[in-house]
Amino acid sequence: MATVNIIPKPDWVLNHQHQQLHSSQRVISLDDKQYALLTLLMTHASQDVTKEQIFNALWPGRVVSEDAIYVTVNGLRKLLGDSVKQPRYIKTVSGVGYRWVGPQIGEDKPLLPRYLILSAALCLLGVVLLGSQFSASSAPKPMSPEQAENFKKARYLLNNDPTAIAQSIALLQPLTLTRSDLTEPQVWLADAYLRQLLADPQRNARNRNRAHALLTSVLAKIPEHVQANLLMAQLIMLIDFDLHSAGQYFKAALPSAQGHHWYGQYLLARGDFQGALEHIEQYRLLEPNGYSSESVAWVYTMSQRHEAALNALLKLQPYSDSNRFYHTCLRTVYEQLGEYDKAFAEMIWVMRDAGYSPQLIAQAESAFNRAGLPGVYRWLLHEDPLRAEIGHYTPPMSLARYAVMAGERELAVTYLNQAFEARQQAMLWAAVDPVFTPLHDYSPYQSLMRQLHLSDK
Repeated sequence: MATVNIIPKPDWVLNHQHQQLHSSQRVISLDDKQYALLTLLMTHASQDVTKEQIFNALWPGRVVSEDAIYVTVNGLRKLLGDSVKQPRYIKTVSGVGYRWVGPQIGEDKPLLPRYLILSAALCLLGVVLLGSQFSASSAPKPMSPEQAENFKKARYLLNNDPTAIAQSIALLQPLTLTRSDLTEPQVWLADAYLRQLLADPQRNARNRNRAHALLTSVLAKIPEHVQANLLMAQLIMLIDFDLHSAGQYFKAALPSAQGHHWYGQYLLARGDFQGALEHIEQYRLLEPNGYSSESVAWVYTMSQRHEAALNALLKLQPYSDSNRFYHTCLRTVYEQLGEYDKAFAEMIWVMRDAGYSPQLIAQAESAFNRAGLPGVYRWLLHEDPLRAEIGHYTPPMSLARYAVMAGERELAVTYLNQAFEARQQAMLWAAVDPVFTPLHDYSPYQSLMRQLHLSDK
C-alpha cells in the first residue's frame, strides 16, 4: 500500500483580518508593526531579509533608527516564545538582517493534504470537459436570509451614512469570517476599512493591513475585479503614499467611471497633465453627473496653463457663482496671472463663505493694503485665529502654503513634513502644485519630494 504523506497541522495559524495568531492553546494579537514584520518574513521564508527591506516595509518614507527594528523583532519573538540564542522561528543574520527558520505558519483557511493535489489537477481537467455545467455546480451557495439582510444593510449604510462606517464593519466582519467563499462581502469590508483610514489615517492604522489582506485575497481569485483593483490602488496611493506601486491597480480599474477619475488624479500627481485631462474627459463621458469642469481648470492650473484655466472658469460663471471650489480655483488662477486685486476679492468671497467675521476680514484687508497678498498670507500664517478651510486645505498643509507665499521657505518645508506625517492627501500633488513653484530650487524641498518619490528630479 502506498504511503500517504499528510501535512502536519501548523503550530500557528494567522488570521489576517484580525491580525491574530492562533494555536491550540492560545491566541496572540499582533500590533501593526509585528504583523507587517511577520508577513514580510513569511513571504521570504528561509531567505535573508535585510534591514533595508524591513525599513521600507514597516516605515516607508520615514527615517528611523535600527533600534525600531530591534524592538519590533524582540516583541514578535517574545510573543512566539522564541530565543535569540536558539531560534526556532526568527534567526538573526549578523550584518544583514533576519531570516524565518521556523515551520510555515498556516493561513486562516484549512490546509489540503498533499495527496489531494492530484485530485485538484483532475478537477481542473473536469472544468475543461464539463464547461458551464461544472461552473454552475461550483458556484457558492446563497447567503442565508439573515446574512443577505446584514449584507444589504451594510452596503446601504456605507453608501448613505458616512457616520455609520463602524456599524457597517460590525455587520460585514462576521459575514466574511463565516462565508470566506464569497468575494463581495470582502470587497465591501475593505471599502469600509479604507473609508475609516481616509477619515483618520493614524488612528485607524491597523485597518490598512486588514484592507490589504482582504483585497489581496480577492485579487488572487479574481485578478480582474474592477472594484478590488480600484480600492487597492487607492489604499496604496492615499494611505501608503506609494505612487509607483499604485499604477498597475489603477490601470486594472479601467474602464469604469471611477477608475478613469482616480487614474486621472494619479497621473496628475505624476505630472502627466495631458494624460490626466484625457481620463477626466473619459470620466465626464461615463459619469456626466459627477463631472466638474472646475476639475479641468485645476489640471490646467497645475500644468501652468493659466489662460486656459481662466477661460474654462469664466464659462462657468453663470452656473457656479455660489460654488466655493469655483471661487477657490478662480483665486488661484488670478494669483498665478499676477492679477492680485481680483485674487484677493475671490479670497474674501471664500473667507465670508467659510464663516470669517467682519472683524477678521477687516484685518485681512488691512494686511492686503499694507503689504499685498504676501501680507495677507503672513496674517493667515501667524495671526489668523480661525484657520478655516479657504481653499488651501487644513493645517499643516494650509500653513505650508501660506508660508511659501509669505516667503518663509524653511517654515514651509517644516509644515510640509508635518503634512506628510499626518498623511494629508494634498501632499501627493505637492510636486506639481504651482503654489510650491518658489521652492523648486530649494534643496530641503527637493529632498522631501525625492524621499516621497513624488519627483524624478
